[in-house]
Amino acid sequence: MTQTEASRFDVSPAWRMWIADNVARGADDAAILERLIDEGVEASLAERALRSVRARPRVLRGVGRAWADLSAWTPDALRASHGTDLIEVTIDRNRDPNYRETFVRKTRIMPMAELCEAMKTQRTADLYVVAQSHALERTGLGALLARTMHVPAEIARTGPFTSSLWIGPAGSETVFHHDVMDLIAVQLHGRKRWRTIAPTDRAWLDALAGSLHVPYTMRDPATEGLTDVSIEEHVIEEGDAIVVPASTWHHVVAETASVTLSLTEIVDLDALIGR
Repeated sequence: MTQTEASRFDVSPAWRMWIADNVARGADDAAILERLIDEGVEASLAERALRSVRARPRVLRGVGRAWADLSAWTPDALRASHGTDLIEVTIDRNRDPNYRETFVRKTRIMPMAELCEAMKTQRTADLYVVAQSHALERTGLGALLARTMHVPAEIARTGPFTSSLWIGPAGSETVFHHDVMDLIAVQLHGRKRWRTIAPTDRAWLDALAGSLHVPYTMRDPATEGLTDVSIEEHVIEEGDAIVVPASTWHHVVAETASVTLSLTEIVDLDALIGR
């Protein structure tokens, strides 16, 4: 890796996996930070990335009921309040882990009412509103969020540019991947099953050898019989939330029609995960 791979705004996925690999090998934290800083990574970002690699997900039961009016986010409520809004939906996404790059040519624009009907009647991974849909900025859902959701300021900041919606029928799925930011996923409607793998899991790192610079994979330890990989399962019910530190690999599938709000501007990760 070179200095150009280290963003001045954050630590790149490749560097994060380098951190994870070295932590898994027992490298000294000071030596890891020294290398990152030598490569041009800002010290505060390097320290934050190392904390995230060492952190583990935490489920927060019921917090969404205190933070949001969940009744505003059911398919019926969304149809009634924003049924004529046009929303961008990814299609054929489940067979394309690289959908971030192919997003423009793999989307449909549809009325919210049509999506809400599909949420009630279908089980599919081919109709999914994701972060790249920018639903909070491009539809009236941003105003709905402002009216119906109030996350404590000491937890996270909410708004169109620090939050994103994930909306879809049962079966909506995200393949194993990891993000460059810490996040809180609040389940506003329905239920999702999250499977997480620590970024320092030696068996997983070995399985992905040669492709660690890519932040997503179609590989799945469960289907490949990789029994040495340690997977944690978390069922996130309506009103629950899960805190997922940056670099944690996660696979997500909606067990029912689902609306999830992802918050990416967390004020104090250490406080949320109980450290």
